[in-house]
Amino acid sequence: MGSAVESFRRLVVKVGSSLLVGADGTVDRAWLAGLGEDLAGWRGGHRDLLVVSSGAIAIGSRTLGINRRRARLEDLQAAAAVVRGRRATIPAWVVPGSGLVKQAAEAEGLDRIFLEAGFEWREAGCSMCV
Repeated sequence: MGSAVESFRRLVVKVGSSLLVGADGTVDRAWLAGLGEDLAGWRGGHRDLLVVSSGAIAIGSRTLGINRRRARLEDLQAAAAVVRGRRATIPAWVVPGSGLVKQAAEAEGLDRIFLEAGFEWREAGCSMCV
């Protein structure tokens, strides 16, 4: 990492899907290993590090054979049916794919189902940046 970065106490790294997944649709493990080494070295100085990535979405979508990118209303309805009455055990976000989908989901009360299950109800679009 560059000398300017080394003076920082806290570092937030945004890793997009295009960096993690190669043109052939597979995870670029060599690049990811190099990033891990760089970040481990920076973290070794007892500094705060947060890695934010939409890459998990790209990798998961490819694994599941999902080709579309935005969460549609029917996707949120299906997910709400699964989480109703349950509780998330790890941090979890719900990100509607558009403002119209968000409004429709809220009109159906889907946001309340996710919130009761411990999910964050995020703004429409990417919403991955913290």
